[in-house]
Amino acid sequence: MRYKLEMLCVTEGKCILTILADHPDETCPGICMNPECTWTTLVDRSETEGECRQCKTKTVMSARMLMKL
Repeated sequence: MRYKLEMLCVTEGKCILTILADHPDETCPGICMNPECTWTTLVDRSETEGECRQCKTKTVMSARMLMKL
């Protein structure tokens, strides 16, 4: 999961704490958890099985859930 957090930070161009601070409301960035996929999108902050439009699976997880917040 650490790799996916790092990929999300690279995609957003920010550290994870800044990403979370920038999204205090109900949504936050999420990333597909499939190893080869780097799809990112805004999702509900508690999302663990969001739909990935790139690989067509339910594997998008929010940054907050990745951080276990």
